[in-house]
Amino acid sequence: MKDITYLIGAGASANCLPVIAGLNDRIKGFINVLNDKKKDFDSIRKLRGHVGVTDKSESEWLELLISDLKWLEKSSSLHASVDTFAKKLWIKQNSRDLKRLKLGLTIFFTYEQASRRFDFRYDSFFASILKIGAILPQNIKVISWNYDNQFELSYNEYSTDNNYDHIKHSLGINSKYGLNDTDYIERFTINKLNGSCLEIYDSRFGVVSSFEGLIASNPATSTFFKNLVKEYANAMHQDWSHSSLSFSWEGDSEKSNIVELAKTASENSEVLIVIGYSFPYFNRDIDGDIINSMTNLSKVYIQDINPSPIIARFKAIAQGLNDINIVAHNDVEQFLLPNELE
Repeated sequence: MKDITYLIGAGASANCLPVIAGLNDRIKGFINVLNDKKKDFDSIRKLRGHVGVTDKSESEWLELLISDLKWLEKSSSLHASVDTFAKKLWIKQNSRDLKRLKLGLTIFFTYEQASRRFDFRYDSFFASILKIGAILPQNIKVISWNYDNQFELSYNEYSTDNNYDHIKHSLGINSKYGLNDTDYIERFTINKLNGSCLEIYDSRFGVVSSFEGLIASNPATSTFFKNLVKEYANAMHQDWSHSSLSFSWEGDSEKSNIVELAKTASENSEVLIVIGYSFPYFNRDIDGDIINSMTNLSKVYIQDINPSPIIARFKAIAQGLNDINIVAHNDVEQFLLPNELE
């Protein structure tokens, strides 16, 4: 039984969540939905958050969220991607706007995932690899650049335990602010290089709030939007609270090195399957660090509707590896399940 690693990018969630080309239009659509909900929000009383009364009313926090989303949409449209804009803010040490960006994405993806659930290909993937009792194969590892929660939401459909923390444990999820246990290298694990957009992290206490309940609730109700705005207000109102979405290149030395965890988990891989990921230049160093640590790698599948340029970028990154068989796979109807899984 060969060790297999999946390397996942935004294209893997494209049937549910927007990729670069469609992100701004979907954010605009979300802004329109929020504008339609204004009549349901209290403009008098100050919003009560998790740790007391905030300095603004529900309506004021909603207006601030809408303003931040408009800023996010406009600013990201001026860059190659929202991730590029995020890295610019990080390079400029603009921590306040980087926090605004992350919270805006967190709120947006929470709404999108509550409305659309998950890409059906994740469902097919788990249906194919799971055994009775939702047991996952030990020889599969996942490295994901996505900060969405498609794996968690899809696996939840197969688990008898719907507690989100238990779901994360079952999937062996590692992220900068999540469960960072090296025991996961001996089992199925998902290493999320850019963190997760479903949680709020408090620098004093760790993860203090999760959007899991919101994703499971009805996104058509005013209660859903009130709770969404409340979580936004809680994080914005407190300097020490921020989204658990955390780009791998931020390099927070005080927290676990998610790149090292990903390398340790995947270093024995013999087969690599790349799905929906284009190896962008500013991830080049991290991609090279992880892939060149796979010294047993003998075969790579590139699954994309246009695999040729991705293969060229992979070859440029994996210069430390020799005698690798690279296979292009342009059928993207389902996640590739190679013969090596048998």
